[in-house]
Amino acid sequence: VPFMVLHVNHGWRAEESEADAAWVRDWCRVHQRRVVLKKLSPRLPRTEGAARLARMEFFEQQARKWDLQEIWLAHHGDDVVETFLMQMLRGAGPEGLTALVERKRMGELIWVRPF
Repeated sequence: VPFMVLHVNHGWRAEESEADAAWVRDWCRVHQRRVVLKKLSPRLPRTEGAARLARMEFFEQQARKWDLQEIWLAHHGDDVVETFLMQMLRGAGPEGLTALVERKRMGELIWVRPF
C-alpha cells in the first residue's frame, strides 16, 4: 500500500468531529486514497492519555493488516512548540524538554511527526 489515510474520531467535539471525519472520507474519495475511519467509544476515558493509547492501538492494528512500515502523524509545527512548553511547565528536566521526536522506531513501526 503506497499511501493510505487512517483517521480517528474521538467524538469530543460532537458535530465538528463528525464533520472532520466526513471531510477526510470525502478528500480520500476525490484523491482516490484508501481510508480507514475509526470512531472511539464514548465509554473511553476522556483524557489525552487514553485517546493516545487508543489511536496507537488502531494505527498498529491497521499497520499489521495493510503491511505498513511507517505511520505519519498529522501533528504540525505548533504541536512541537506546545509539547515543549507543556513539558517545561510541568518541570521536566533536559530529557523531557526535547518536544516531539521527528522519527522514532517503536517495535516494527517507524512513527513520523510532525507531518
